[in-house]
Amino acid sequence: MYWYPILQVFVGLVFLLGCTRTPNPITTSSSSGPLNVEMWASASCIQSGQTIHLRATVTNRGDHTQIINLTDKPVLDIVFGNPDTGRRWSDDKPLTPDLMHIEIAPSTSKSIEMDWVGEQGSYGAVTIWAILNENNKGDRIRPGVTIAIGSCPGP
Repeated sequence: MYWYPILQVFVGLVFLLGCTRTPNPITTSSSSGPLNVEMWASASCIQSGQTIHLRATVTNRGDHTQIINLTDKPVLDIVFGNPDTGRRWSDDKPLTPDLMHIEIAPSTSKSIEMDWVGEQGSYGAVTIWAILNENNKGDRIRPGVTIAIGSCPGP
């Protein structure tokens, strides 16, 4: 029976560390031809009001330079929630040539980054998408990560 108090302390420490640990970063990716798009978030779970860092990256894994020119939307974007109607990284940004044109040499990448704060008082999950619009017809690559808000699991 002398091991019972030791077991209780061990279980208590595991529980305590599980509740205070920082959730790991999360990433997903998708490819179309030579282009790979990755969505990365600094944490998979946050409390409401907490900030995480987000990054969308497109990489050219091919042998030739890839060029995308669009006329009415950014080439690379980050979207919260519904990928067609959700809030976007590009909202309130003018559609400059830098946003509507991308040229990526072989074995190189282009990224956009931002910090995002989980809405105060929110609870649940939100999917955050990296969207590469490949042309004006709506063809796109869109990997997404789901971030839990307010309900982080233990170890």
